Amino acid sequence: MTTDYINMLNAGSGLNTKEIIDSLVEAERVPVETLITKKTDEIEVSISSFGTLKQNFSDLETNMSGLDGITGMSISQSGTSVDAEVTDNTLFSEFSSDFEVSQIATEHTMVFDGFASELASVGSGTITFEFGTWSNGTFSVNSDATGGNVTISSGADTLAEVKASINAAGLGVTASILKQSDSNYALVLKSQEGEESAMRISMGTSKTVSQTTTGVLNTTAEVQSVAGFASSDLSSLNGKTLFLHDGTNSLSVDFSSTPSNLAAVVTAITSATGYGDMDFAVVAGTDALTLTYNSSDGNVELAQVSILPSSSLAVTQTTKGVASSTAEVQSVAGFTATDISSLNGKTLFLHDGTNSLNVSFSSTPANLAAVVTAITSATGYSDLNFAVSAGTNALTLTYNSSDGDVELADVGYLSATETVTAVDANLTIDGVPITRTSNIISDLIDGMTLTLNSTTSSAETVSGSFDSDSAYLAFSLFIDEINTIKTSLDKLTDRGGLTTDAGPLAGDPLAGYFKNQLGSILNASIPGFDEEEIYLAYFGFETQQDGSFVVNQDTFTDYFETNPAHFSAFFNSRVSADSALISASMIGDNYTAGVYSFVIDDNGNGSVGDTNLTNTGNIYSSLSGDVSGLFIETQTGADDTTLYVGRSLLDTLSSFTSQILSTSGDIADKVSDLNTSLLDYQDDVVALDERMVSLKERYNEQFGAMEAAIANMKSTETTITNMMEAWKGSMKN
Repeated sequence: MTTDYINMLNAGSGLNTKEIIDSLVEAERVPVETLITKKTDEIEVSISSFGTLKQNFSDLETNMSGLDGITGMSISQSGTSVDAEVTDNTLFSEFSSDFEVSQIATEHTMVFDGFASELASVGSGTITFEFGTWSNGTFSVNSDATGGNVTISSGADTLAEVKASINAAGLGVTASILKQSDSNYALVLKSQEGEESAMRISMGTSKTVSQTTTGVLNTTAEVQSVAGFASSDLSSLNGKTLFLHDGTNSLSVDFSSTPSNLAAVVTAITSATGYGDMDFAVVAGTDALTLTYNSSDGNVELAQVSILPSSSLAVTQTTKGVASSTAEVQSVAGFTATDISSLNGKTLFLHDGTNSLNVSFSSTPANLAAVVTAITSATGYSDLNFAVSAGTNALTLTYNSSDGDVELADVGYLSATETVTAVDANLTIDGVPITRTSNIISDLIDGMTLTLNSTTSSAETVSGSFDSDSAYLAFSLFIDEINTIKTSLDKLTDRGGLTTDAGPLAGDPLAGYFKNQLGSILNASIPGFDEEEIYLAYFGFETQQDGSFVVNQDTFTDYFETNPAHFSAFFNSRVSADSALISASMIGDNYTAGVYSFVIDDNGNGSVGDTNLTNTGNIYSSLSGDVSGLFIETQTGADDTTLYVGRSLLDTLSSFTSQILSTSGDIADKVSDLNTSLLDYQDDVVALDERMVSLKERYNEQFGAMEAAIANMKSTETTITNMMEAWKGSMKN
């Protein structure tokens, strides 16, 4: 009990005013504070409940991802050499076949070794890749395969940088670095699989050719600038051969020392025999050679200007040619008859100024005569302007006498070892021979992709069939996951009863929306898989009295065995066409599922429903409308057809859960609002404390004034009493 010292001195009312004031303040504080505490507790429970709900949806998303792609098909294999996967159950039909694999497809693999580290300098220049077929040392270009060049710049020419440049070029060649020992690193190049994907690689140091003026026939000369020849740094030409080509004629200029300046380079070019046949004039520009073409030729070919590799074998001219009289003879030294191991694993390169020839050696030739035989047997040798024979430790090149003083031939070799030869995959299916360029084969059995892992020693059987039991199991697992999230929603949103408490999210509009939306998804049709829309109920989906879901197995089995393709509506989104001449795919999920008509008009323009498609050749696409993300490829003869654009139930639920779980999704927004309200109530508590302090001060002032007034009245009373007592005393006397 609080002591009131004023009243103990009988100076006031006699009341415990401090206790009275505290009681009055508490009477005002408690109801408000109780309400704030109640609201705060409710918010904290809601935040925790939404956290629980978010975790439940996250578990649902994780568990459902394991069901993606289930087709309801059963694949059995008697071995491991061939893997089979159903990729489109709408095309799939039951089968059983015997497979024998005699050869799997391989990539062409070449190894360039002898580098001290990954940071070793390889040298700047241009690496040219061509793709085709090697046969007995002869290369045939695959016209359907596009090669290309990879330019290696000076200062960015380490082994690691060369690897990165090749991979970035997008030529279908994969480069990697192999550490063979602490001091020996190798660059490994792999092509695509298949015999026609073999590589032919040539290397040289090429200058950058940029077109500065486009030629117009009989009006304007075409001008090109060949950069990279700084007057103060021309050492790159020392000991090299500068090669120029105008599309028809070629010219090679040898430099035995570093030219003093760019003008000296121009002089060497313009002084060379054959320069008069070139279609351009060469002058010195700013750190560049400038090539100005004959205006009468209009827009001519870009010039080829390159520096031949330093690894080229030395070419020595032994006899000066005289037109129509004496043939020019050249000697290519460095091939001793007893020691020509340098050719093992290399490609010998020959060029006569116009035509070139590559001859690969997978082993060391027996002698120099064998080298000559390999060259003269190669396809394309007849196009060369010289005959090749074996000299004394040298190849001897004798030119056609009618050409007189011809250009020196370029003869060099590429330092590479072929470790794997490019071959096609060879197999039989039920005794029928099959050849494919890849080990992944998707065009043999409709709706199925085969992967070849190894050759077989005997036939392996692969079979596929619709399996209602496995499909039922997958469907039941899916329904179990749905029941789990539904149970959680029901518990959190339960409004309670006479004997049960309400759930923490009872009456919450967002939780109620989740519950209603889940029900809508499960009860809605699934369009886009057939002319007929598909419902869960068709497969035995039922709701029990307690609100939980079950699958009637008999109903499921009956419907599955009759309509197995409809099962994909649950776990496999797809786009398909009624025509074998049309293939369709979808990117993204901003489309509306359904059945559409694809129409091609007389002008080749395409449309799907109300959406006009963009087309380039035989490719049609849309980036907006109901079929946003659609890509269609047509073959010759393709006509109007029906498109089935189906979004699986699994993907629909995935979109629903993704929105819920997003950092900017419904739950995140809700929890953010609740936290804001929680902070507001915390502010209310602070404001209440401040208001109670002010109230107490006001009560103290009021009660203090009252006590002072009472004390004053008591003092007056005492004075009067004393005066009366004194008066009475005087009267007695």
